[in-house]
Amino acid sequence: MNYDDFLKQQSASPCFFCGFPSEPFVDENEHCYVVLARAPYTADHLLVVPKNHVIFLNELSSAQLDAAMALITKWTAKLHETYPGLTLLLRDGLTGGELGKSVNHLHFHLIPKVAVTAIGNRDDREYFDNETFSLKTEEFKEKFKVEN
Repeated sequence: MNYDDFLKQQSASPCFFCGFPSEPFVDENEHCYVVLARAPYTADHLLVVPKNHVIFLNELSSAQLDAAMALITKWTAKLHETYPGLTLLLRDGLTGGELGKSVNHLHFHLIPKVAVTAIGNRDDREYFDNETFSLKTEEFKEKFKVEN
C-alpha cells in the first residue's frame, strides 16, 4: 500500500503511535519503544517513540527524554556495526505544512545511509502490510541479534 493512501485511512483514527502496543517492538524501556519504520526511507530504518502521547519535545519529562536518548544511543551503536553513518531526525509539532510530518506524536527516526535532503517524496514510500512488517521486524532482529 502507498504511504499516502495509508495516511488517508488513518486521518479519522486515533493517534497511530498510541495504537502501536500491538506492533512487534524491536526494543523498549519504561517510557519509549523502538519499532522498524512501516514506511521506511531505507532498510533498517527505526523509530523511537514515547509511549505517552506528546507532540512537542518540551512536553517530555527529563525521565522520558533520558529514556529516549538511552534507546537512541543503544540503537545508533547497533546500527553503526553495519552502517558507517546514519541520520537522526526528530519529528515534533503538528502535521501538515512544509515539513511533511504525518503523525501528531513526537518521534525520532534513526535512518541508515541517507542524507535528509535525499529522502525524496514521502508519498512514494511503500507501507508494509502486517505480514510484511512482522517479517521485516524478525529479519531485523536476526540481523542485529536482538534478544527479547
